Amino acid sequence: MRQYSLPVRLSVFIVFILPIALIINGCNGCGSNSNDREEANEKIVQRYFDELMNRNMLNITPEIIHEDIIYHRAKHKGDRRGIEDFIQYIQLNNLHFPDLKFETEDIFADDDKVVVRFIATGTYQTNGRQVVVEGIRIFEIENNKIEEIWEQMDDIHVMSNIEVLDDYHETFKALMDYSFPTMEELKFEGTMDLSK
Repeated sequence: MRQYSLPVRLSVFIVFILPIALIINGCNGCGSNSNDREEANEKIVQRYFDELMNRNMLNITPEIIHEDIIYHRAKHKGDRRGIEDFIQYIQLNNLHFPDLKFETEDIFADDDKVVVRFIATGTYQTNGRQVVVEGIRIFEIENNKIEEIWEQMDDIHVMSNIEVLDDYHETFKALMDYSFPTMEELKFEGTMDLSK
């Protein structure tokens, strides 16, 4: 077997083996930055539930909520935009459900997104009815603050449990029973031709 001199062996080591070792060693930690960020994001979301939602500690809002937060709720409810609107939403929830509590069942992080499956319980202030509802919220974290939230929850279940759904049913029934005028019965001013 051929013997190489020490300078040749050092050159091969420096040029070929050392860079490969550094790359492999560096890649062992490649996921750690991502994992660290995901763990930090999960902690921010856990604070959101534990301190902000469950203990109503509104003073931490600027620490974990971005000032331009967008909170996407069901389409019929509309979005909440900005930290002031978001705080009003929390206060409104606490007014209607003073004992509202969230229990996180599952929490998953992937890069800048955190997904939480939760169970919310509370007593409706108006009639004392207890509500238990499951939901999912997706959080987008940017610079250690919650920048965007998407929520999916069974609102019909909530309204049914607190007995406000009957009001909606009555309104809907009244609309269904209402006899809307036909086009011929409506009188239009202008040049609209109803005969076509």
